[in-house]
Amino acid sequence: MRRMFGQMMTAPPNGAGMDITTATEAILTRLSQTENNIEFLETLTKDN
Repeated sequence: MRRMFGQMMTAPPNGAGMDITTATEAILTRLSQTENNIEFLETLTKDN
């Protein structure tokens, strides 16, 4: 998850270039869409 967060905040072209608030909100949104930790971790490699 730390890698995902870092990638979201890294400037393009290597990352998404999000600010810390937007990146945190994106992770929380994805967390809220899953039933458990395993399901959340499985979604980390999928595009939303």
